Amino acid sequence: MALTITRKRNRLEEPASFATRLAGAMSVKQVSASEVARLVNVTPTAVWNWRNNNSVPRPQVLSAIAKALDVSEEYLLSGSGPHHDDVSSPSEPATRSVAEILDDVRIEIARLTGFPPDRVKLHLELVSD
Repeated sequence: MALTITRKRNRLEEPASFATRLAGAMSVKQVSASEVARLVNVTPTAVWNWRNNNSVPRPQVLSAIAKALDVSEEYLLSGSGPHHDDVSSPSEPATRSVAEILDDVRIEIARLTGFPPDRVKLHLELVSD
C-alpha cells in the first residue's frame, strides 16, 4: 500500500521572501526552529509559520530574531542592509538535543503534508544490538 501526500499551495511564493532569509540566517547560525523559538520566547509553531511565509513576526519579536541570528532587521524584512555582523568568523556548531531534532522533523513533516504542527505526532524507538 502506497501513501500519497498532496499539498495545497495557497500563497504566493516570492523569490527572496522573509521566510527564505530567515531560513538562510538560521542555517548560517546553525540553529533549529526550536532554538529560535526559545531564544525569542515564542512557540515553535510561530517559527514554522514564519519559515513558511504564513506570517511575519511583530516588530519587537523581529528585533529579538535579528539579534539572535546576528543579522539586521532590515535584512530580514527586505533583504537589504547588512546580512551578518561578522561574516568572517564561523559560528560555533550548535549542540542539539534529540528533542530539538525531533521537533524540527515534526515541523518539517507538517510543512510537507499541510497538517498543523500540533497534529503531527512522532514516536521514536531506539534499539540496541
